[in-house]
Amino acid sequence: MIVPIVKIPKAIADGLSIYRNLFPRSETYRHIEEYCTGLVVLDKPSVKRMSQCLVNGPCQSSLNKAITSSPWSEKAVNHKRLESIVPFHQDGFTVGIVDTTFSHHPRGQNIYGVYKYWDYVENQYTYAIQLVTSAISTGDRLDAFNYRIYHRSFEAQEKRYLQHAAILDSPPDKTALGRRLAELLCFERNRRQAKTKSELGAELIDEMEQSPLAPNAYAVDSGLFTPTIIGCIEQYSKPWVADSEKNRILFYKGNRYNCQTFNATLP
Repeated sequence: MIVPIVKIPKAIADGLSIYRNLFPRSETYRHIEEYCTGLVVLDKPSVKRMSQCLVNGPCQSSLNKAITSSPWSEKAVNHKRLESIVPFHQDGFTVGIVDTTFSHHPRGQNIYGVYKYWDYVENQYTYAIQLVTSAISTGDRLDAFNYRIYHRSFEAQEKRYLQHAAILDSPPDKTALGRRLAELLCFERNRRQAKTKSELGAELIDEMEQSPLAPNAYAVDSGLFTPTIIGCIEQYSKPWVADSEKNRILFYKGNRYNCQTFNATLP
């Protein structure tokens, strides 16, 4: 059932008002209001469904352009949002949370960043973008801080392709040499740009520490319980806790433990 949306709810209009000056075109800002309303109101929001539900609203292409190609800055919007939540995190103990999650796209296999993953919650494979996220929490409030999109590395597959497609000993022509050079340059670019989830999480920790919202401690998901993440936190002299499986292998002061045997060593 498609529920008509006849106006922008006051709560959404008031919440977005601090961002008005970041959108130079009034039409773009109006479409952002409509898009956010669709995200909140609709059960299964999509740009197509939003355009169908908005009474006298924009067409699907106009909404798409407002989100993807209009002249506004995602970084500026997030910076303004973080400025607005600083007053709520100045008093009391705050915790920075570093986690991973899925943004599901079951029919979006061709979307950039979508891969096939095993979803442990749904107990099935799914197509999704995997996000590394950070958030700031107090005793009664939780605010998103930032995120990174994780891209799988295909270095091994690309290397096998380059080996298989190597130029033979016979003198190649200039076209073949140019194509080969382009392949090698792409391989090197992809290799240098590839980042693990732990490296992305460390970037988010660095961002939090350099902001007015730097937390007092950190909580880390088990999938990010790695030397890279923990080392990054400890360089800021911050305490941390991490979720972990009981058979996880730990190395402490030169000794090897799992979580159960390590707990037995604690006073």
